[in-house]
Amino acid sequence: MPTREQQTQVRDTYLALWGGDLSLADKLLDPNVKLNIDRHPGENGSAPVVSNTADEFLGFVKFARQGWDQFRFSVVRWAADDQHISIRWKAECVMGKDYKAPTTLKEGDKVSWNGTDFLVLNDDNRLVEINIAQDMMELFHALGMTSVPI
Repeated sequence: MPTREQQTQVRDTYLALWGGDLSLADKLLDPNVKLNIDRHPGENGSAPVVSNTADEFLGFVKFARQGWDQFRFSVVRWAADDQHISIRWKAECVMGKDYKAPTTLKEGDKVSWNGTDFLVLNDDNRLVEINIAQDMMELFHALGMTSVPI
């Protein structure tokens, strides 16, 4: 069973990975980590996100970070029990010039939204399951979207 200090370290390392320090992946992710997340908007409606390995998860992190000049997360609340960690987070980002999704925002505009991630650890305190429930409608509203293709 991980200690509170180890749970805190996993939490902080996870958010640092999302913040752009991809070098933390080997320390944090089990090679067969599974991601569960909502469908994401695409060019022709929405598409499922398929991620069943550490490499696929890193690919999704890189994809999600595209087009942002800043991409930071802070902890709003969190709880942990044994090998389970739940994080209520706030994303605080700055729009970049290469953001691809439809938006009324311009480069340099600030965007924030919230979400809750539920993480499952293996016996080595590495992530084997990542469940992301972000407030997508809040994000879409912040981006100035008026409709979302499904």
